[in-house]
This record gives sequence, structure tokens and C-alpha cells, in this order.
Amino acid sequence: MPAPSLFRRVGKYVSSHALDPSENRLIECFASVLERVEGLGAWLVAGWLGEEPRDGELQVRTQRSTISGKFVDLELRLSGERPLLVWVEVKHGAELHGKQLESYAADILVETLHESRLVLLAPRQSMPLAPDGVVSVEWQEVGRKLRAFARRDGVSEKDSWLVEEFNSYLKEEGLADEDALSPATVFALSAWPAAERTLARMNEIADGYVRARLEDPPKGLLKRSGSQQPNYGVGWWINFPLASTGDDTSTWGKAWLEWGFRPDTPREDGRDAQAFYAGATFATKKNPMFTTRNQAWLGELNDQGFERVQDWYWRLWRYRYPEELMGAPTLEAQAKLLAYWILESFATMTGSPPPFA
Repeated sequence: MPAPSLFRRVGKYVSSHALDPSENRLIECFASVLERVEGLGAWLVAGWLGEEPRDGELQVRTQRSTISGKFVDLELRLSGERPLLVWVEVKHGAELHGKQLESYAADILVETLHESRLVLLAPRQSMPLAPDGVVSVEWQEVGRKLRAFARRDGVSEKDSWLVEEFNSYLKEEGLADEDALSPATVFALSAWPAAERTLARMNEIADGYVRARLEDPPKGLLKRSGSQQPNYGVGWWINFPLASTGDDTSTWGKAWLEWGFRPDTPREDGRDAQAFYAGATFATKKNPMFTTRNQAWLGELNDQGFERVQDWYWRLWRYRYPEELMGAPTLEAQAKLLAYWILESFATMTGSPPPFA
């Protein structure tokens, strides 16, 4: 049976109240590249296991059911003189669940009479602690291996292009190292101390403007470690009760207003940059964004720049980048411009409650 098309693999995962598709899309993209680039899968597996690449055909499956009723993210089965079965648990944002890897380690033993290995593939910055016998591999290492493979003699132009495209995708997802320092990153590093101080002061001024114009005090905010003082730097957030100007606020469910400053990676078309955000955050997976009868309401908010994103919680946020504030001549004026944008975002939320819970 021929492998499914790349587009069928990726397109079957859509956002829902129960699913953030980013991890599954990553798995399917990786599987598609492994299926189409001859020798890549065997070469990567050999590097993970510290051995020479094995001969034989590679079979790739995703969401492989196990004997205990669980599902392994990625299965790589190499035939040939030395058959090998590899199960790969992929992480990109989600945590390990309970004894997940221990269960896979037991299940894989009954799947084949030949050699088998279990691999945990996760970002360097959030690599879980794996039990003994599980091979831990960083996505950043995969990115380095992909660059090396694309430069190998005998790799076709088509295969090289596909590998480089997937590596670019890893970079967009924050899962690959940059090739080298660039003028832009060198400038950013040299300017970072001053930028961080400026950001903290801007957030502090904007916070004062916003709080002075809202009736309710904040529900929570990011504080300095070991202190009750706000931490206005990168990662800053503050939230407020979500109240509607109408008669009925129950359609919001468990939600609050929030603004802050953090990476834009949850966005569908993020720039891999830091950005301000403002909008509503929902405490549960079941929320008005996924109520079918609210699609017109959601579309109207989309037209005003609000996006449905998942960043731990489900959010209905819009974003503003620091360069968009540079039209104002002073830091005070820039902070006021930011504050007015936040207040406008909040007013849009409270003035447009979802029609249905």
C-alpha cells in the first residue's frame, strides 16, 4: 500500500476543544519526510543508537496501537538482515503521562521477535526524565543531523530540498538551533540588557494606565521570585475578571481577561519573536470558542485580529509587536499606546460575549 500523501497526513489534524494539533502535525510531517527521503530514517536511527545504518526497507506508521490499548506516536520498522523495530514517543509542548514510557517498553517486547528500541524525542528545553533503556533524543539534534544529511554526496536535489524544508519547519516551531550567529542575533544580544530594562519599564507604565481604567483589581499577575512585586520583564502577564456589559455573562464559562509579553510561537503564523498579547483566556478545554453556534461570533472577532491559540490554556488573543509602538516619540507615549490597545482589546471582549455557552 502506498504511503499517504504529505497533505493527507498533516491535514487530518484540526484544532478542537480537546486537541492542540501542533504535536500531531509535527509527527505527521516528520513521518512524511522519513517515508520520502531514501536512507534518512535508517541514518537517523543509526545515529540515535550509536551504530552503522542498517540495510533494508523502512516502514513508517503513526499513532500505532499497542497491545495494552495505548498509541505510540511513531513506529519505524527496518527490515533486512538485522531487522529493527523502533517506537518513538514525540513531545512538543505536552508532558509525559504517568508510566507512559514504561508501558511502551513492556508492550514493544511482544511486538517482534527481533531487536527493538524505544526512543523519546523532545525539545532540549523540556526534555523529560526517561527511564532506563529509553534513548533520549533532542529535536535540536535531529535538526543538526538533517542539515548534515542534506549535504551528503548522493542525496538528490529533491530529497535535499525536502529535508531542508522540514528543518526550516523545526526552526519555526522553536525546535532547531540556528546555523550560526547572524548580524540580527548579534545585534539582539548586544542590545538585550537595555531592551529588557526598557520592556520592564514600558510594561510597568502600561500596567498603571490599564489598572487605573478598569473597575476590578487584577485576579493574578507574574511576581518576582520570592517577592510580592510584579515582574514586568519577558514572560509578564496579568489577568482581570471577564465581565460583560450585557445582562448575561454565563456564556463565557471559566474565562478571564489577560495581557502580557511572551514568545509568539502559539500563533499559526508566528515570527519566532517576542510580542505583546491581549484578550481572553479560558480555564477549560470546553469553552465557547468550540461551540458550533458561536462560529459567526468567533469569525467577527477574527476579523478584529483575535486568534484562537493554545498556550497551556486555550486563548482568544490578538498580538502586537514592539516595533508597532515605535511611532510614538517617547517611552511614556509608547506605553500609553500599548495600554490603549490593551483596553480596546478588553472592551471588545467584554462588549461581545459569545451568544452560546
